[in-house]
Amino acid sequence: MRTHIAILTFSTLLLLNGGCSTVIMSQGKHLDEVFAPTATRLSVQQEIGAPVSSQTYDKPTTLSEIPDISSLPRSQHPTGLTALAGGYEDYRYKGLVYDLGAHQADGMVVGMTFGLGELWAFPESLRYTAAEKNKEHFFRVWYSPSGRCVAYLWRPAEGQTKAAKP
Repeated sequence: MRTHIAILTFSTLLLLNGGCSTVIMSQGKHLDEVFAPTATRLSVQQEIGAPVSSQTYDKPTTLSEIPDISSLPRSQHPTGLTALAGGYEDYRYKGLVYDLGAHQADGMVVGMTFGLGELWAFPESLRYTAAEKNKEHFFRVWYSPSGRCVAYLWRPAEGQTKAAKP
């Protein structure tokens, strides 16, 4: 009888505590929100700091004419390559950037093990977050002539690939 009570108590605790690691893994800058099409220079600077350099084009240029974007694999092209860019700004950001894949993997481990995976996932999420929060990330953000974000290029810390999004 004591064994059944212990198992029932342990299982209930696992089910109730599941999710702490998933909350930890959801931290960081969500790039799709920072560089949303409605984002302006000011809103980007408020999120990731002042630019380290900038370039203004003599005349507005379509994204398809910009080598940094057109040289990327087709799967990483922004959807609107016809959008006009009036220039770009380069940013350096040191901190945690939200990783959708890591967040989903953590949730699957916890969910597929009915909470038992939380015993592994919680310390792993703390380790991952501690390691990632000190990494430096580089962004090149293209703005329309009116000052709205039209695309960005992310050059993360070593070992990660670059990506461009509208």
